[in-house]
Amino acid sequence: MTGRKYFVMTVPIVRGLDLDHAELKILKGLDYAILKKDRMAYVYD
Repeated sequence: MTGRKYFVMTVPIVRGLDLDHAELKILKGLDYAILKKDRMAYVYD
C-alpha cells in the first residue's frame, strides 16, 4: 500500500450504473477519473 487516499483511472469503464440517467451521463465520456479508495465498493478488470 502506498498510503494514498486517491488514485487515477485513465479511460475508465463504468458498469452497473444507469448511464442514461441525467446526472450520470457525464460518466460515459470521461478521459480519466480521480477516485477516493475508501468510497469504492469494488474495482475489477
